[in-house]
Amino acid sequence: DNNIIDKFIQDTQLSAHYNTEAALEWIPYDKLCNIEYIAENKFGKVYEAIWINGNINNWDNKNQNWKRNHNMIVNLKSLNIPLEFVNKIIKSHKFYGITQDPKTKFYMIVLDYICERCDHICNLTYFQHNFIGWTSGNDDIDKFIQNTQLLTHNNTDEVLEWIPYDRLYDVKHITKDEYGANWIDGYIKYWSNKSQNWIRNGNKDVILKCLNNLKNITMECTNEINKLRGITQNPETKNYMMVLNNNNICKKCNYVCYAIHFQHKFKDWTSGNEDIDKFIQVIQLLAHNNTDEVLEWIPYNKFDDIKYIVETQAYIKANWIDGKINNWDSENQNWIRGGNIIIILKNLNNLENITIEFTNEINKPCGITQNPETKNYMMVLNNICKKCNYACYAIHFQYKFIDWTSGNNDIDKFIQVIQLLAHNNTDEVLEWIPYDKFDDIKYIAETQVYIKANWIDGKINNWDNENQNWIRDENKDIIMKSLNNLENITIEFTNEINKPCGITQNPETKNYMMVLNYICKKCNYACYAIYFQHKFIDWTSGNDDIDKFIQDTQLLAHNNTDEVLEWIPYDKFYDIKYIAETQVYIEANWIDGKINNWDNENQNWIRDGNKDIILKNLNNLENITLEFTNEINKPYGITQNPETKNYMMILICKKCNYACYAIQFQYKFKDWTSGNDDIDKFIQDTQLLAHNNTDKVLEWISYGKFNNVKYIANDKFGNVYKAIWIDGNISSWDNKNKNWKKDHNMAVNLKGFNTPENILEFANKIKREYEFYGITQDPETKTYLLVLSNMCENYKFIQNTQLSIHSDYEVSKAVEWISYDRFYDIKYIAKGGFGEIFRATWLDGYIWYWDSEKQNWRRKDQYKYVALKRINNSENVTLEFMNEITLHYKVNDLLNSVIKFYGITQDPKTKNYIMVMNFAENGSLRKFLDESYRKLNWYDKINCLWIIAYGLNLFHKNGLIH
Repeated sequence: DNNIIDKFIQDTQLSAHYNTEAALEWIPYDKLCNIEYIAENKFGKVYEAIWINGNINNWDNKNQNWKRNHNMIVNLKSLNIPLEFVNKIIKSHKFYGITQDPKTKFYMIVLDYICERCDHICNLTYFQHNFIGWTSGNDDIDKFIQNTQLLTHNNTDEVLEWIPYDRLYDVKHITKDEYGANWIDGYIKYWSNKSQNWIRNGNKDVILKCLNNLKNITMECTNEINKLRGITQNPETKNYMMVLNNNNICKKCNYVCYAIHFQHKFKDWTSGNEDIDKFIQVIQLLAHNNTDEVLEWIPYNKFDDIKYIVETQAYIKANWIDGKINNWDSENQNWIRGGNIIIILKNLNNLENITIEFTNEINKPCGITQNPETKNYMMVLNNICKKCNYACYAIHFQYKFIDWTSGNNDIDKFIQVIQLLAHNNTDEVLEWIPYDKFDDIKYIAETQVYIKANWIDGKINNWDNENQNWIRDENKDIIMKSLNNLENITIEFTNEINKPCGITQNPETKNYMMVLNYICKKCNYACYAIYFQHKFIDWTSGNDDIDKFIQDTQLLAHNNTDEVLEWIPYDKFYDIKYIAETQVYIEANWIDGKINNWDNENQNWIRDGNKDIILKNLNNLENITLEFTNEINKPYGITQNPETKNYMMILICKKCNYACYAIQFQYKFKDWTSGNDDIDKFIQDTQLLAHNNTDKVLEWISYGKFNNVKYIANDKFGNVYKAIWIDGNISSWDNKNKNWKKDHNMAVNLKGFNTPENILEFANKIKREYEFYGITQDPETKTYLLVLSNMCENYKFIQNTQLSIHSDYEVSKAVEWISYDRFYDIKYIAKGGFGEIFRATWLDGYIWYWDSEKQNWRRKDQYKYVALKRINNSENVTLEFMNEITLHYKVNDLLNSVIKFYGITQDPKTKNYIMVMNFAENGSLRKFLDESYRKLNWYDKINCLWIIAYGLNLFHKNGLIH
């Protein structure tokens, strides 16, 4: 009777062309039965009902009517809510139709929940509908079961149910808290839309097991190995019980695994201690496919041939008659065992933390037993290592613990811990070595800190299974060194460079001593550090800090002596010369010279004799490391002047390893100053970088070393003068005269600058355009002047471009200085704003490649027409002219898509500079197109466009705009 509702339903039906999912129906209220109020939510009251006809499934052509899913469980919700709420409900529900309560006259939506995750009506919905149909009487259990059901979208394998006790029959007691029964209904398979109920596997054998911990149901159920199906309650005892599968299938493995067999045997044994029983059972229930790690309860009468192997009876050796589990015998329904294996019994001291005791054991555990006399529980340990799974070195060491003691518990423990780590390799192992196992004992230090001896037995090599003892490398040379810090033995051994073998005790002094191998523990052979160490007794500086500093560097010199320092007696130097007034620097010859290698035959160092070195005062004895670190020169060692008592560094250039140019410059620092610290520092820095090459070096040049000084110009940097530099630029070092060889009477330019505080920035700008020789100062004006080459900018530009050419492919890009007399038949062509253009014949042509045989350039296109582009007023090179030639060079490509630039020449009459370029025979592109456009075919036009595009791209790559 509501036109809007009728229209709404009809519209949905008229849209259902091929699918009835979206079609709604008018559902008479009498087609709904068992209507019950179930809840109220934000949309109003909710009822549950059985829809007798059920929703449309398909069309029945035969009966000309709809096929339906009868007796469906549905929800009813009031329609007396705003349209926006109706739309929200539709999004989360499956909408079947509308009905009307004949009493209240309320319209109601007939719907069902759609699972947000599945986007359809899944198993979760069916379980949820039935929540009102059952209760366990315990909220925690109800919640636990419902949570599993609400996770069951498409699969019922893991779902739990509340199972009424009357659905179980033939209940029989099996063992403590455990019963067998038949479950009439059986577990759920899937949902039937037709019957609107669950399809089940009826009459299933199950196990009922008491649920002891209601506060943590999840934990109890998780620890069960059998698959859990649900929970029930015995109506007589009121005990809640887990309903478990009784098909002997493990819920993890999905078949009858070892854990199931162990579980069935739980009733056959007990240790008499619940914690031990639980500990063993938990491990057995983890043994699904492998019994290697499993533990057992082993009755004491299963051992024979019992022998005590330690006086305290903590360790007992025995034979286990049955032996360890090997496999399961399905025919006899029992374990197959290895029989008769040697084991060790060890007291189990901490019953409150059994896990820790077993974890700390090196031997592989087999189980637990109890001595019937002492009542002590004992670990049953295999005769093999649990890490290696066989009797490794650590096991053999362990058995020998009873054969020795140092008399000091800390030392015993330290040695034993290291031995228990030696599973497959004895290289790092330590031993307790009785002092009477050494002979030929010699003191190699006055303090008797170091003792040299022969170790009769020698170091362990391997294990002898036949004799059950160690095979050794006998008669080994070793060193004994006092062990000073018994409270921290580890640190003492860690700080040792020698490879340790063990510990001993001098019976006279009672001193414990480290037994050290004659090899380095890092290198595993006698390296340089070992040889240095043995020489420590042969020298001292008389200063503990210096001795320690030198020794530390020597102990780091395993394979290379480059960075090592030595104590060098002063009488090992001759030809000693002071090279500074303050005697800070002394030049000398070192007779022995630097260490080169070790001579095994003579047991001494091979040296590079007669080395020129520098001696420099060591000023800060409190921080020797800092002084050496700050040295630019390479240090070789330390000495002491016997007269002044000053300690001195022995130095040479650390980069070059000889007295290079930088060293010679350094000696001369005392001979000059500019009077300005910044300028001095700037010049000295360049000199200290000049190890093998003086090209980049700068000098302080006395103004009196110039003559014929004349003003020539003023540029952006200041006044420019030309002069003759009498001494000239440095060429090389003269060893004989101990001074520099120079190129005398050089023509140079002097450029003034007024801001010496910005010397570095200013000099860097100048160096881009000039070759820089040094700095001077006009004594009258006090102006500082840069001493520069008088090379013209054009010549420098040409040099730079040529030095950038590395490959044969690039040679034709090279720019040359071309003598003007190499051109003839010069004819004027045109004039522009920049100057004039001429055509000329170039006799030589441009460079093509290098002729190795004739050691000269091969050239191409001799007698070639070229264009000469003369720049007006360029006799003095301007920035504009330099920019012009630089831009041309940037786009001087190899494909000639841009007018090629060959070089620079100079008109001898006008002194104007001229750019030499390729001559365009056909003139400009505009002229060429005006005259020849109609003659061009498509190939010519496209080729022309390609060359233009390539040239423009070249411009853009170089940051130029045409």
